[in-house]
Amino acid sequence: GVEVGPRCVVRLMIPPGRRYAELAEAFAPYDRLRAPQPGMRADVREIVARSEAAGGEVFVIANNKAEGCSPLTVVALAESLARSGVAPR
Repeated sequence: GVEVGPRCVVRLMIPPGRRYAELAEAFAPYDRLRAPQPGMRADVREIVARSEAAGGEVFVIANNKAEGCSPLTVVALAESLARSGVAPR
């Protein structure tokens, strides 16, 4: 697993096996979630929960190539965290 510390940075980028140029073209104009990544969100929930249990905090940086629209990825992740009982700050 991933080790967590007092501060963690999670960077959501290109899904494994995909290419930047391919997703840049497929996801443009980055206005909606085109390829939701539930496994990625589950991984982030686990990191956030573990960090929070250790008294830490997590910063998440999302790229448009993660799911198709970084602002909507952040909203979906926040909703997912809230449903799981982890309140994003």
